[in-house]
Amino acid sequence: MEVREILKKSAHKLHNHNAELRAIRAKLDQTARDDTKFLEYVKEEHLAIQKERKMEEENYWLEDTERNTFAYLSAAVRESHEKQRLQGERSKYLGVIFSFVGSIIGLLGSIIGLLGSMAISRKRRHEKRTLFGDLQKDIGQNSGQLRDLQGLVTDIRTTIDSSQLRDLQGLVTNIWTTIDSSQLRDLLGLVADIRTTIDSSQLKDLQGLVTDIRTTIDSSQLRDLLGLVTDIRTTIDSSQLKNLQGLVTDIRTTIDSSQLKNLQGLVTDIRTTIDSSQLRDLQGLVTDIRTAIDSSGAKSSQEELTVALERFSKQQQEGFDSQERSLTRILKLQEELLLKEIEGVRRFAAVGAGDMTTLEELVNNAEPKLGQKTSTLSTVVYGGLAVLTLSILYRIFKS
Repeated sequence: MEVREILKKSAHKLHNHNAELRAIRAKLDQTARDDTKFLEYVKEEHLAIQKERKMEEENYWLEDTERNTFAYLSAAVRESHEKQRLQGERSKYLGVIFSFVGSIIGLLGSIIGLLGSMAISRKRRHEKRTLFGDLQKDIGQNSGQLRDLQGLVTDIRTTIDSSQLRDLQGLVTNIWTTIDSSQLRDLLGLVADIRTTIDSSQLKDLQGLVTDIRTTIDSSQLRDLLGLVTDIRTTIDSSQLKNLQGLVTDIRTTIDSSQLKNLQGLVTDIRTTIDSSQLRDLQGLVTDIRTAIDSSGAKSSQEELTVALERFSKQQQEGFDSQERSLTRILKLQEELLLKEIEGVRRFAAVGAGDMTTLEELVNNAEPKLGQKTSTLSTVVYGGLAVLTLSILYRIFKS
């Protein structure tokens, strides 16, 4: 562009110089040859012709320079086009190569992801199989414990029956055969004194009563009374409370805390029913005997005592019947609760034993599907990353 500007300026100067030369020639044609100015015009024409020749040579040189510069420009453009073509071919091959490499990377990534998902699925399958095995063992243990609990309930039923509670009537009959009226008054006085000292631990204080009674009756009656006390203790305490305590200890090892609390409440109700009700009835009997002896005298005391003892026997029979009914009702409720729990555990065990294979099949079918979805997602992600990388590299090589 610079050469063209210089050539343009040179052509403009040459045009102006040609105009001046034509003006000089016009003056020369109008001047006579013998005129003195003719020689000056000839000199000016000669100088103008020389200057024109120099300017033409300079213009020719500028044109030659312009042609050479244009040739160089054309060669540079052709070379640039050739380089661009070669670069396009090279980038095309590089694009194919990088596409192949990206696909290989995506394939390897998907394989690695699939292997990882398969390892995780195998681990989960092993854990679930272990869990199912432990669950089956727990179900077997619970079923054995529930069978033991049914046996314990049956033992409770056979232990607490009405025959042991009715033994107290025979003990009352033995009192009549061993104690006469005068000794009965002394015994009633002792019982009245002891009534103010009896608390919730009646069975423990029974030895003190035996010691006080020993000073008022003879040896034969003492032996009979001691046998009576022994029968009472073995009937009320040993045969019922100790058996129930042993049963509670056995039940505590087989059932949970909620059932243990219920059975403890049952034992407490039985103990309070047997101890407190029988003690109150015995105290009421002693009070009736005492009032009968004090009010009627020695003659009519035998008949009134008989009536009082018969009334006490009836009260004891009614109390024993009510205790038997309450115990039967409590045992039935406990048995119903235990049967419900046994039925629930049996259903759960049936589900665990029958549907265990189905659950394992569902787990085994779900894990390969999860692995396939994971591998597909990883393939798509790696493919997208490969395409993005190739596009960036293509733009870099193209620029």
